[in-house]
Amino acid sequence: MKCAPRDCHCSYFATLRIPPHRYAVFTHDGHVAAVRATWEAAFRQGLPSLGARVADASAFERYDERFNPETGMGTVEIWIPILDDEAGQR
Repeated sequence: MKCAPRDCHCSYFATLRIPPHRYAVFTHDGHVAAVRATWEAAFRQGLPSLGARVADASAFERYDERFNPETGMGTVEIWIPILDDEAGQR
């Protein structure tokens, strides 16, 4: 299923506009039922290994053409907002 964000009316997804920010992006490959483990690994291992601190902004999952909503299989990106290195600014 592929559509432009402005004219997608599919029942699986919603389109949101999110303010620009700096993000650490983690990839989950497999069934969506296991995505929680990827979130947990991102917070327990991924962010600390980057020396990154979480910013006060929305985290989200990004689903694109690599994900099949009918089977629940594919790639999901997990975007976690982080503070910039410079003086803790966003």
